[in-house]
Amino acid sequence: MKSVEKKGKKLEFRTALVSIFGYLKTLISNKACIDRGTGISTLTNKKEGVKKTWYIAVIFFLLSMFFSVLPLGVHANAQDGSTAFQTYNYGAKEAIISATLSDNSYHAVGGNFANLTFDENNNLAQTLTWSDEAKSQGYNYIGYHTAVINKEGTDGSIDQSIVKDFDFYFVSDASYSTVIDTITENTYEYSSTTGINLSNKVDRNCSFMVFTETTVYISVRPHADLGSAANPINVKGDFLNLGNVNEKTIEDIFTSNITDSTTNSNDAIYQNFLTFTDNVYHNYKIQAMWIQIGICLGVNGGLTLILGLVVFLMTRGKNNPNREIKWYQSFLIVFYASLCPAILSLAFGFLFTGMEIMLYVITFGFRVMWMSVKSLRPVYQ
Repeated sequence: MKSVEKKGKKLEFRTALVSIFGYLKTLISNKACIDRGTGISTLTNKKEGVKKTWYIAVIFFLLSMFFSVLPLGVHANAQDGSTAFQTYNYGAKEAIISATLSDNSYHAVGGNFANLTFDENNNLAQTLTWSDEAKSQGYNYIGYHTAVINKEGTDGSIDQSIVKDFDFYFVSDASYSTVIDTITENTYEYSSTTGINLSNKVDRNCSFMVFTETTVYISVRPHADLGSAANPINVKGDFLNLGNVNEKTIEDIFTSNITDSTTNSNDAIYQNFLTFTDNVYHNYKIQAMWIQIGICLGVNGGLTLILGLVVFLMTRGKNNPNREIKWYQSFLIVFYASLCPAILSLAFGFLFTGMEIMLYVITFGFRVMWMSVKSLRPVYQ
Protein backbone atom coordinates (compact mmCIF):
# COMPACT_ATOMS: atom_id res chain seq x y z
CA MET A 1 0.00 0.00 0.00
CA LYS A 2 2.78 2.41 0.92
CA SER A 3 4.58 1.48 -2.31
CA VAL A 4 1.51 2.39 -4.35
CA GLU A 5 1.17 5.74 -2.54
CA LYS A 6 4.86 6.47 -3.10
CA LYS A 7 4.56 5.71 -6.80
CA GLY A 8 1.45 7.90 -6.96
CA LYS A 9 3.28 10.84 -5.40
CA LYS A 10 6.20 10.40 -7.77
CA LEU A 11 3.79 10.36 -10.70
CA GLU A 12 2.07 13.54 -9.46
CA PHE A 13 5.43 15.24 -9.02
CA ARG A 14 6.58 14.19 -12.49
CA THR A 15 3.28 15.35 -13.99
CA ALA A 16 3.62 18.71 -12.28
CA LEU A 17 7.17 19.13 -13.58
CA VAL A 18 6.09 18.30 -17.13
CA SER A 19 3.24 20.79 -16.88
CA ILE A 20 5.49 23.54 -15.48
CA PHE A 21 8.09 22.88 -18.17
CA GLY A 22 5.36 23.14 -20.81
CA TYR A 23 4.54 26.65 -19.63
CA LEU A 24 8.16 27.72 -19.14
CA LYS A 25 8.84 26.60 -22.69
CA THR A 26 6.77 29.59 -23.85
CA LEU A 27 9.77 31.75 -22.95
CA ILE A 28 11.73 30.42 -25.92
CA SER A 29 9.20 28.66 -28.15
CA ASN A 30 6.56 30.39 -30.25
CA LYS A 31 4.85 27.05 -30.85
CA ALA A 32 4.51 26.58 -27.09
CA CYS A 33 2.81 29.99 -26.85
CA ILE A 34 0.34 29.00 -29.56
CA ASP A 35 -0.29 25.59 -27.99
CA ARG A 36 -0.90 27.01 -24.53
CA GLY A 37 -3.04 29.83 -25.90
CA THR A 38 -5.24 27.48 -27.93
CA GLY A 39 -5.70 24.98 -25.11
CA ILE A 40 -3.38 22.12 -26.13
CA SER A 41 -2.50 20.17 -23.00
CA THR A 42 1.08 20.12 -21.75
CA LEU A 43 0.60 16.45 -20.75
CA THR A 44 -1.38 14.76 -23.53
CA ASN A 45 -0.58 17.20 -26.34
CA LYS A 46 -4.29 17.16 -27.16
CA LYS A 47 -6.67 20.09 -27.41
CA GLU A 48 -8.53 20.40 -24.11
CA GLY A 49 -9.56 24.08 -24.23
CA VAL A 50 -8.56 27.03 -22.09
CA LYS A 51 -11.39 27.09 -19.53
CA LYS A 52 -9.11 25.72 -16.83
CA THR A 53 -5.86 27.41 -17.85
CA TRP A 54 -6.78 30.90 -19.11
CA TYR A 55 -5.80 32.48 -15.80
CA ILE A 56 -2.19 31.28 -16.24
CA ALA A 57 -1.92 33.45 -19.36
CA VAL A 58 -3.30 36.40 -17.40
CA ILE A 59 -0.69 35.78 -14.68
CA PHE A 60 2.02 35.77 -17.39
CA PHE A 61 0.65 39.09 -18.68
CA LEU A 62 0.59 40.70 -15.22
CA LEU A 63 4.13 39.51 -14.49
CA SER A 64 5.23 40.91 -17.84
CA MET A 65 3.78 44.33 -17.06
CA PHE A 66 5.46 44.33 -13.64
CA PHE A 67 8.87 43.31 -15.01
CA SER A 68 8.67 45.80 -17.89
CA VAL A 69 8.19 48.84 -15.61
CA LEU A 70 10.38 47.75 -12.68
CA PRO A 71 13.66 49.29 -14.00
CA LEU A 72 11.87 52.56 -14.75
CA GLY A 73 10.41 52.69 -11.25
CA VAL A 74 13.73 51.89 -9.58
CA HIS A 75 15.63 54.49 -11.59
CA ALA A 76 12.95 57.16 -11.05
CA ASN A 77 12.92 56.50 -7.32
CA ALA A 78 16.71 56.85 -7.20
CA GLN A 79 16.57 60.40 -8.58
CA ASP A 80 16.90 62.70 -5.57
CA GLY A 81 16.78 66.47 -5.59
CA SER A 82 20.54 66.65 -5.01
CA THR A 83 21.20 64.40 -8.02
CA ALA A 84 20.77 67.42 -10.29
CA PHE A 85 23.72 69.19 -8.63
CA GLN A 86 26.19 66.30 -8.61
CA THR A 87 27.81 67.06 -11.98
CA TYR A 88 27.46 70.83 -12.33
CA ASN A 89 26.09 73.37 -9.87
CA TYR A 90 27.06 76.50 -11.83
CA GLY A 91 28.05 78.47 -8.74
CA ALA A 92 25.03 77.39 -6.68
CA LYS A 93 27.29 76.10 -3.90
CA GLU A 94 29.00 79.47 -3.41
CA ALA A 95 25.70 81.36 -3.66
CA ILE A 96 23.88 79.20 -1.10
CA ILE A 97 26.79 79.38 1.36
CA SER A 98 27.07 83.15 0.90
CA ALA A 99 23.33 83.75 1.37
CA THR A 100 23.30 81.51 4.45
CA LEU A 101 26.20 83.33 6.07
CA SER A 102 25.19 86.75 4.68
CA ASP A 103 28.80 87.47 3.76
CA ASN A 104 30.13 90.25 1.50
CA SER A 105 29.07 88.47 -1.68
CA TYR A 106 25.42 88.36 -0.63
CA HIS A 107 23.40 91.55 -1.04
CA ALA A 108 20.16 91.79 0.90
CA VAL A 109 17.22 93.63 -0.63
CA GLY A 110 14.38 92.44 1.59
CA GLY A 111 16.38 90.36 4.03
CA ASN A 112 17.99 86.93 4.16
CA PHE A 113 17.31 83.29 5.05
CA ALA A 114 16.87 84.22 8.73
CA ASN A 115 13.67 86.05 7.73
CA LEU A 116 12.02 82.87 6.43
CA THR A 117 10.53 80.87 9.33
CA PHE A 118 8.48 77.66 9.38
CA ASP A 119 5.36 77.23 11.48
CA GLU A 120 3.96 74.08 13.08
CA ASN A 121 2.37 73.05 9.75
CA ASN A 122 5.67 73.35 7.86
CA ASN A 123 4.40 76.47 6.11
CA LEU A 124 6.97 79.17 5.49
CA ALA A 125 6.34 82.70 6.75
CA GLN A 126 8.44 85.76 5.92
CA THR A 127 9.46 88.75 8.00
CA LEU A 128 11.24 90.53 5.17
CA THR A 129 11.42 94.29 4.75
CA TRP A 130 10.38 95.71 1.39
CA SER A 131 11.05 99.10 -0.08
CA ASP A 132 8.27 100.78 -2.03
CA GLU A 133 10.21 100.09 -5.20
CA ALA A 134 10.55 96.39 -4.35
CA LYS A 135 6.86 96.10 -3.49
CA SER A 136 5.87 97.52 -6.87
CA GLN A 137 7.48 94.64 -8.74
CA GLY A 138 4.68 92.18 -7.97
CA TYR A 139 6.89 89.72 -6.11
CA ASN A 140 9.29 89.89 -3.20
CA TYR A 141 12.99 90.10 -3.90
CA ILE A 142 14.98 88.74 -0.95
CA GLY A 143 18.44 89.47 -2.32
CA TYR A 144 21.15 88.33 -4.70
CA HIS A 145 24.66 86.90 -4.85
CA THR A 146 27.54 88.31 -6.86
CA ALA A 147 30.58 86.45 -8.15
CA VAL A 148 33.76 87.15 -10.06
CA ILE A 149 33.90 85.40 -13.41
CA ASN A 150 36.71 85.04 -15.91
CA LYS A 151 35.80 85.82 -19.49
CA GLU A 152 38.08 85.42 -22.47
CA GLY A 153 38.47 88.58 -24.50
CA THR A 154 38.64 88.88 -28.29
CA ASP A 155 42.43 89.06 -28.12
CA GLY A 156 42.68 85.88 -26.03
CA SER A 157 43.24 87.69 -22.74
CA ILE A 158 41.26 86.83 -19.62
CA ASP A 159 39.09 89.59 -18.24
CA GLN A 160 37.57 89.48 -14.76
CA SER A 161 34.18 90.95 -14.06
CA ILE A 162 31.68 90.99 -11.20
CA VAL A 163 28.21 89.69 -12.09
CA LYS A 164 24.97 88.91 -10.30
CA ASP A 165 24.76 85.12 -10.61
CA PHE A 166 21.97 84.12 -8.21
CA ASP A 167 18.60 85.67 -7.25
CA PHE A 168 16.44 84.80 -4.23
CA TYR A 169 12.69 85.48 -4.11
CA PHE A 170 9.70 84.97 -1.86
CA VAL A 171 6.30 84.72 -3.56
CA SER A 172 2.93 83.94 -2.04
CA ASP A 173 1.22 80.73 -3.12
CA ALA A 174 -1.69 82.80 -4.42
CA SER A 175 0.45 84.79 -6.85
CA TYR A 176 3.04 82.09 -7.71
CA SER A 177 1.36 80.89 -10.91
CA THR A 178 1.03 84.43 -12.26
CA VAL A 179 4.61 85.59 -11.59
CA ILE A 180 6.76 82.47 -12.01
CA ASP A 181 6.92 82.92 -15.79
CA THR A 182 8.12 86.50 -15.31
CA ILE A 183 10.78 85.37 -12.83
CA THR A 184 11.87 82.57 -15.15
CA GLU A 185 12.22 84.88 -18.12
CA ASN A 186 13.48 88.10 -16.49
CA THR A 187 15.80 89.39 -13.79
CA TYR A 188 16.77 92.82 -12.51
CA GLU A 189 19.50 94.72 -14.28
CA TYR A 190 22.80 94.71 -12.40
CA SER A 191 25.97 96.72 -12.75
CA SER A 192 29.13 96.16 -10.75
CA THR A 193 29.44 99.93 -10.33
CA THR A 194 25.84 100.98 -9.57
CA GLY A 195 24.44 97.73 -8.19
CA ILE A 196 20.89 96.46 -8.67
CA ASN A 197 18.31 98.44 -10.65
CA LEU A 198 14.82 97.42 -9.50
CA SER A 199 13.26 99.68 -12.12
CA ASN A 200 14.65 97.81 -15.09
CA LYS A 201 14.45 94.14 -16.05
CA VAL A 202 16.58 92.20 -18.52
CA ASP A 203 16.42 88.68 -19.91
CA ARG A 204 17.12 86.01 -17.32
CA ASN A 205 20.89 85.47 -17.31
CA CYS A 206 21.49 83.79 -13.95
CA SER A 207 20.22 81.21 -11.46
CA PHE A 208 17.38 81.80 -9.01
CA MET A 209 15.54 80.30 -6.05
CA VAL A 210 11.88 80.99 -5.27
CA PHE A 211 10.28 80.30 -1.89
CA THR A 212 6.53 80.24 -1.29
CA GLU A 213 4.58 79.36 1.86
CA THR A 214 4.48 75.68 0.86
CA THR A 215 7.00 75.11 -1.96
CA VAL A 216 10.46 75.96 -3.25
CA TYR A 217 11.66 76.17 -6.84
CA ILE A 218 15.36 76.18 -7.75
CA SER A 219 16.67 76.87 -11.25
CA VAL A 220 20.43 76.76 -11.74
CA ARG A 221 22.24 77.73 -14.94
CA PRO A 222 25.60 79.16 -16.02
CA HIS A 223 25.73 82.94 -16.20
CA ALA A 224 25.06 84.27 -19.69
CA ASP A 225 28.36 86.16 -19.74
CA LEU A 226 30.19 82.83 -19.72
CA GLY A 227 28.76 82.13 -23.17
CA SER A 228 27.39 78.70 -22.19
CA ALA A 229 24.09 77.49 -23.65
CA ALA A 230 23.55 74.72 -21.09
CA ASN A 231 19.96 73.97 -20.13
CA PRO A 232 18.98 75.04 -16.60
CA ILE A 233 18.82 72.49 -13.78
CA ASN A 234 15.37 72.75 -12.17
CA VAL A 235 14.24 71.26 -8.86
CA LYS A 236 10.83 71.87 -7.30
CA GLY A 237 9.41 70.51 -4.06
CA ASP A 238 7.31 71.06 -0.96
CA PHE A 239 8.10 71.22 2.74
CA LEU A 240 5.95 68.30 3.93
CA ASN A 241 8.89 65.89 4.19
CA LEU A 242 11.17 68.16 6.26
CA GLY A 243 10.06 66.70 9.57
CA ASN A 244 9.55 68.93 12.61
CA VAL A 245 10.86 72.36 11.62
CA ASN A 246 8.50 74.47 13.70
CA GLU A 247 10.00 77.93 14.39
CA LYS A 248 13.13 77.08 12.43
CA THR A 249 14.37 79.38 9.69
CA ILE A 250 15.91 78.43 6.36
CA GLU A 251 19.18 79.61 7.83
CA ASP A 252 18.73 77.22 10.78
CA ILE A 253 18.20 74.30 8.42
CA PHE A 254 21.24 75.11 6.27
CA THR A 255 23.44 75.53 9.36
CA SER A 256 22.10 72.60 11.37
CA ASN A 257 24.64 70.37 13.15
CA ILE A 258 27.37 72.97 12.57
CA THR A 259 29.35 74.12 15.61
CA ASP A 260 32.50 76.13 16.20
CA SER A 261 34.50 72.91 16.08
CA THR A 262 33.09 71.87 12.70
CA THR A 263 35.78 71.67 10.05
CA ASN A 264 34.88 72.73 6.51
CA SER A 265 31.70 74.46 7.66
CA ASN A 266 31.07 75.75 4.15
CA ASP A 267 30.92 72.19 2.83
CA ALA A 268 28.63 71.27 5.72
CA ILE A 269 26.26 74.12 4.78
CA TYR A 270 26.14 72.96 1.18
CA GLN A 271 25.58 69.36 2.28
CA ASN A 272 22.64 70.55 4.39
CA PHE A 273 21.31 72.33 1.31
CA LEU A 274 21.58 69.11 -0.72
CA THR A 275 19.76 67.21 2.02
CA PHE A 276 17.11 69.93 1.96
CA THR A 277 16.64 69.49 -1.80
CA ASP A 278 16.30 65.72 -1.33
CA ASN A 279 13.61 66.19 1.30
CA VAL A 280 11.58 68.83 -0.55
CA TYR A 281 11.76 66.90 -3.82
CA HIS A 282 10.66 63.59 -2.25
CA ASN A 283 6.89 63.96 -2.77
CA TYR A 284 7.34 65.32 -6.28
CA LYS A 285 9.67 62.42 -7.05
CA ILE A 286 7.11 59.84 -5.91
CA GLN A 287 4.38 61.56 -7.90
CA ALA A 288 6.56 61.75 -11.01
CA MET A 289 7.58 58.11 -10.58
CA TRP A 290 3.98 56.89 -10.55
CA ILE A 291 3.11 59.07 -13.53
CA GLN A 292 6.00 57.56 -15.50
CA ILE A 293 5.05 54.04 -14.43
CA GLY A 294 1.42 54.69 -15.39
CA ILE A 295 2.42 55.95 -18.83
CA CYS A 296 4.76 53.00 -19.35
CA LEU A 297 2.09 50.51 -18.23
CA GLY A 298 -0.41 52.13 -20.58
CA VAL A 299 2.00 51.89 -23.51
CA ASN A 300 3.12 48.33 -22.77
CA GLY A 301 -0.35 47.03 -21.92
CA GLY A 302 -1.91 48.77 -24.91
CA LEU A 303 0.75 47.38 -27.25
CA THR A 304 0.18 43.86 -25.93
CA LEU A 305 -3.58 44.08 -26.54
CA ILE A 306 -3.12 45.64 -29.97
CA LEU A 307 -0.71 42.90 -31.06
CA GLY A 308 -3.18 40.32 -29.75
CA LEU A 309 -5.73 41.81 -32.14
CA VAL A 310 -3.11 41.83 -34.91
CA VAL A 311 -2.47 38.09 -34.39
CA PHE A 312 -6.21 37.44 -34.66
CA LEU A 313 -6.55 39.45 -37.88
CA MET A 314 -3.46 37.90 -39.47
CA THR A 315 -4.83 34.38 -39.00
CA ARG A 316 -8.16 35.09 -40.76
CA GLY A 317 -6.92 34.33 -44.25
CA LYS A 318 -8.46 31.30 -45.98
CA ASN A 319 -5.02 29.82 -46.59
CA ASN A 320 -3.96 30.18 -42.98
CA PRO A 321 -3.96 26.86 -41.08
CA ASN A 322 -4.47 28.80 -37.83
CA ARG A 323 -7.72 30.47 -38.86
CA GLU A 324 -9.58 28.41 -36.24
CA ILE A 325 -7.91 30.45 -33.48
CA LYS A 326 -10.60 32.36 -31.60
CA TRP A 327 -10.24 36.05 -30.77
CA TYR A 328 -9.73 35.41 -27.06
CA GLN A 329 -7.12 32.74 -27.83
CA SER A 330 -5.14 35.33 -29.79
CA PHE A 331 -4.86 37.42 -26.65
CA LEU A 332 -3.85 34.39 -24.57
CA ILE A 333 -1.12 33.59 -27.13
CA VAL A 334 0.42 37.07 -26.87
CA PHE A 335 0.07 37.00 -23.08
CA TYR A 336 2.26 33.90 -22.99
CA ALA A 337 4.63 35.46 -25.52
CA SER A 338 4.99 38.66 -23.46
CA LEU A 339 6.93 37.22 -20.52
CA CYS A 340 10.23 36.62 -22.32
CA PRO A 341 10.46 40.19 -23.72
CA ALA A 342 9.53 41.52 -20.28
CA ILE A 343 12.37 39.57 -18.64
CA LEU A 344 14.78 40.89 -21.27
CA SER A 345 13.46 44.42 -20.61
CA LEU A 346 14.02 43.87 -16.91
CA ALA A 347 17.64 42.82 -17.45
CA PHE A 348 18.59 45.42 -20.04
CA GLY A 349 16.55 48.16 -18.32
CA PHE A 350 18.98 48.20 -15.42
CA LEU A 351 21.92 48.37 -17.82
CA PHE A 352 20.66 51.07 -20.19
CA THR A 353 19.24 53.96 -18.17
CA GLY A 354 16.90 56.11 -20.23
CA MET A 355 15.82 53.27 -22.54
CA GLU A 356 13.50 51.53 -20.07
CA ILE A 357 10.25 52.69 -21.66
CA MET A 358 11.28 51.46 -25.13
CA LEU A 359 12.82 48.07 -24.37
CA TYR A 360 9.58 46.11 -23.95
CA VAL A 361 8.06 47.75 -27.03
CA ILE A 362 11.05 46.73 -29.14
CA THR A 363 11.57 43.20 -27.81
CA PHE A 364 7.89 42.26 -27.66
CA GLY A 365 7.16 43.73 -31.08
CA PHE A 366 10.06 41.75 -32.52
CA ARG A 367 8.85 38.50 -30.94
CA VAL A 368 5.28 38.84 -32.21
CA MET A 369 6.58 39.73 -35.67
CA TRP A 370 8.82 36.66 -35.61
CA MET A 371 5.92 34.49 -34.43
CA SER A 372 3.66 35.82 -37.17
CA VAL A 373 6.25 35.18 -39.89
CA LYS A 374 7.41 31.74 -38.72
CA SER A 375 4.50 30.13 -36.87
CA LEU A 376 1.28 31.85 -37.92
CA ARG A 377 1.85 32.51 -41.61
CA PRO A 378 -0.52 31.21 -44.31
CA VAL A 379 0.30 28.17 -46.44
CA TYR A 380 0.06 28.60 -50.21
CA GLN A 381 -0.22 25.68 -52.58
